[in-house]
Amino acid sequence: MLQIIKDYGLDAAQLHGDETPEYCSAVRQAAIVIKAFRIGDGKTVEDVAIAYEGVCDYFLFDTAGKEYGGNGQLFDWALLAQYPFKTPFFLSGGIGPAQAQALLELQLPGLYAVDVNSKFETLPGIKDMRQVQDFINNIKQSPVK
Repeated sequence: MLQIIKDYGLDAAQLHGDETPEYCSAVRQAAIVIKAFRIGDGKTVEDVAIAYEGVCDYFLFDTAGKEYGGNGQLFDWALLAQYPFKTPFFLSGGIGPAQAQALLELQLPGLYAVDVNSKFETLPGIKDMRQVQDFINNIKQSPVK
C-alpha cells in the first residue's frame, strides 16, 4: 500500500478490508486514511470503530452486505445519532439522487462527507456524471444546510 501511495502520488487511501489499527496507522504516515466499516449483522458503530479512534483521519460507514461495499442498501442513519467519536465520518450506503434533501436535513455533527456510488451508475463502475453533477448542484443550492 505504501508503495502504491508513493507511485501514484495519492493524498488519501480508502481502506475497505480487514485492516488492523496498526496497519491504518502505518498507512497514515504516507496518506490520509479513510477506514470503511460495514455496520449491521449485530455490529454497531462503537463495536467496529473504537479501536481505530486516533489512527485514522476519517471513518466511512456503510451497510453490511454480502460483499465489501457496493451493495446499494441504504444505511440506517439513525445509528449515527449518538456518534461517540472525535473522528469525522463519511456517510455511505445506497445514497442516490432521491436522498439529497434528507441528507441536508441530517443533524449529525460528525458528518464530514457523503460517499456516493452505485445509485449513480449506468453500468457497474460507470458513473452518470450528469446525475452526479445534478446531485451536487441540488445540495449546494438548497437553503437547508
